[in-house]
Amino acid sequence: MNTILSSMKPILIITFAIVFLLFPVLRFSVFGQPGSAPHLAPMQAQPPRIVIPNDSTQAAIENLRAPNVHTGYEEKLRTFGQFIGVWDMDITLFNEKNQIFYHQPGVWMFSWILDGRAIQDVIVGPPRSDPANGERRMGTTIRYFNETTQRWHITFMTPTGQIYIHLEGGQKGDAIVLEGKDTDGSALRWMFTEITPQSFHWLGYTSPDNGKTWLLEQEMFAKRRAPVKTQERSAWWRRKDLRGTGRGASIAKR
Repeated sequence: MNTILSSMKPILIITFAIVFLLFPVLRFSVFGQPGSAPHLAPMQAQPPRIVIPNDSTQAAIENLRAPNVHTGYEEKLRTFGQFIGVWDMDITLFNEKNQIFYHQPGVWMFSWILDGRAIQDVIVGPPRSDPANGERRMGTTIRYFNETTQRWHITFMTPTGQIYIHLEGGQKGDAIVLEGKDTDGSALRWMFTEITPQSFHWLGYTSPDNGKTWLLEQEMFAKRRAPVKTQERSAWWRRKDLRGTGRGASIAKR
């Protein structure tokens, strides 16, 4: 032992001694050995209350939706919260030569979800091949505001177009700018411009050279549709209400 220690440099001897002395502590804290148990809140007698619709296959949708923005989040989520409602769209798609190959009407719907802490939208338009009779084109986006980074994260997907895209961004001057990557890896830039309470202009750009040049591939003009809130037209009245106040409602606790 003396021979081994004498051949070691002083710093190595000190390091070895520290590790040897700390090993009992490391053994219990790092390697998952018994230690102080975390504090756990008492187990609740019942699971959280949820909405149970008359059709249970729609339970996820009914619990996803929210009637309003979450209290205290009004200003934080205003960037996209201002679009809550239904918009009539004029949709145009362009090819790489800037030629129009699709021009049809559409509808874009924005709603609060997840107890009013996020926004989901659904956009619907006629198909490219047979606008009058074909299956409608449809996509959805979830919009979430990261309070730490102060940036919006959006995820768009459309099964009819086999597209799944994630973009990030936020308010830039009078516009909203989001950037990300397309399914083929090319850069994307989506913009909401000329925003008023009753209209906006949406622009979608793609870049084949990582942002050196940008090509317009989609343009949409939006006009707000007058709000409709009636018992007959709302899905709210096809469910058992959370507070038990709806038509034919009951309180759901599971």
